[in-house]
Amino acid sequence: MYHVKAGHIMYTVYVLHSRKFDKIYIGYTSDLESRIKSHNELATKGWTVKYRPWEVVYTEEYESKSEAMGREKELKSHRGRDFIRTMIIYLTIISTNCILLYKLKIISSICTDLKGRKLPCMQNATSHK
Repeated sequence: MYHVKAGHIMYTVYVLHSRKFDKIYIGYTSDLESRIKSHNELATKGWTVKYRPWEVVYTEEYESKSEAMGREKELKSHRGRDFIRTMIIYLTIISTNCILLYKLKIISSICTDLKGRKLPCMQNATSHK
């Protein structure tokens, strides 16, 4: 199912990370949910099949395919990959600290990132009560 906003197909630039193999994949799509499922389950050949499982660590939305393609190219550059690696390291540190603080009962609420989104670590941690 295409992602549509205000009557226009939206394109999502996404970054996947394989924790198990510490690999990064950068792509764009008009249907992120189906694309992630393809990377993690449906595809039978290709680079991403070798490094499953993948998790989404970053997304950006664009109104045109050409804008999304341009941003994908930027993120695939050396500078873009440095940005992504820094972000993954930061999120890993934050996630690890949230889980530790939660397990020690120092915090009882869910940690969030700078945009107010729940961090995946805490979504998992709270479900183990």
